[in-house]
Amino acid sequence: MSPTSRAFRIVQLLLASLALLSSACAAPEKTKREKRVERYGGPVIDLRAGYDPNNEEAFLKNAADPRIAKIAAVVIAPAGVANARALNDRVLDLQRREAKVLACVSVHPYDGAAALEEVERTAAAGARLLALDGAAQRFDLADARVLDVVTRAGDRGMMVLIEGGAIAELGAFGRIVE
Repeated sequence: MSPTSRAFRIVQLLLASLALLSSACAAPEKTKREKRVERYGGPVIDLRAGYDPNNEEAFLKNAADPRIAKIAAVVIAPAGVANARALNDRVLDLQRREAKVLACVSVHPYDGAAALEEVERTAAAGARLLALDGAAQRFDLADARVLDVVTRAGDRGMMVLIEGGAIAELGAFGRIVE
């Protein structure tokens, strides 16, 4: 599979995940007669809550907001599966302790087979979200190992969140611009 087709396949998988997420969260369409200035008062799912293992108290304070129905504890794994495992165990434990929390685990795609095993382990432990960040983790979106991780996560019923900040720093086919 060429780098271009791998990147295209990853984008297809991500768009399918976004479509599923947006349809699940979409509000019913309003008729022309309804007021369009009505404020949304329903539950909020915060998928962009950064989790700092050194400041769990601040994260839990944010999670206590009664408007928030669910909150994702998002971590981004550095290279080295031992580092990923330690971070993932923290958010999986938090998910077990706090009903509102969704563990958003991470692996570094360049950890290869070990990253795929960590996806398996975390999915079996109840994680349904996986976060990747091309800029912070410094990977090429077109690399076959990224597609392997995204595919494995999808096969295990996990949604994959790609950090949007990485887009501004990516060149052709997702390569990091130095």
